[in-house]
Amino acid sequence: IQLPVLPVLTDTNGTSSDLASSSSSSSAPDLVASCWTGLPNMASSSEPVYNTEQEVIARFQELRQSISKLFAQLNDIEAEAAEHDLVIKQLEPMDKSRKCFRLIGDVLVERTVNETLPAVKRNYEGLTQIMQQMKSQLESQQKALAAHQQKYKIRISQPGVGDDAGEQASSSSSKKQSKGSNSNKGGVLI
Repeated sequence: IQLPVLPVLTDTNGTSSDLASSSSSSSAPDLVASCWTGLPNMASSSEPVYNTEQEVIARFQELRQSISKLFAQLNDIEAEAAEHDLVIKQLEPMDKSRKCFRLIGDVLVERTVNETLPAVKRNYEGLTQIMQQMKSQLESQQKALAAHQQKYKIRISQPGVGDDAGEQASSSSSKKQSKGSNSNKGGVLI
């Protein structure tokens, strides 16, 4: 039997020692584990470990709520950007010295089209940048939700399944499932 050769460690003071002989060091087990497997110590993983079904469901609901909030914010910003676009389209053909009014906060300010149009365009560009950022954030959160759902085999119960036709379909599918293989066993039903 041929054993693998353990690498030599160098301490901060410059002395070297074998991993096998440095077991008195507190970090030696972590280093041995990471050197032995070639992987970093997985105890400090960024993915939390959920011990109970309630924790898994709570995290799933938290992800769904954050996606819902982000989606609502994105819709609000899209509506505001559409309003800015409409204002820009109305102001562009007008005379640049024409008087216009702009609502800033709760204050109505009298300006000219020449002063107002660049500010509205800047706001519109800022809104489109924010929309792009929010869309990418929404996409990443949806991917995280899908990964969480797949990892813990979460199935969402359909509302309205309690009617007669749904009960017959579910009872026949449960009979088939009990006779067949139990491939969906161990999932979480929400």
